Amino acid sequence: MIIFKQKSKIDLREAVYDFPKQNVNTKDNFNLQIKALLYFQIVDLVKAMYEIENLLDAIEKLTKTTLRNIIDELELDQSLSIKRYY
Repeated sequence: MIIFKQKSKIDLREAVYDFPKQNVNTKDNFNLQIKALLYFQIVDLVKAMYEIENLLDAIEKLTKTTLRNIIDELELDQSLSIKRYY
């Protein structure tokens, strides 16, 4: 028996997600609180609909993990002067 889950509609326009404050550590072990804002757009509808169960949760977790990994590689002085976007 195959059970199909009904998927909700996915908006293909650019979207904004405002993250709550997060604690991250720098390379020199300094604790920072970062508030992030993410702009994203779905570019592959088939993957977004059928290859992941909770799209927004996955986007949030991937972004938080990536942000922590980037800050974790920087010292405090470097992290306070980030001028590029990832």
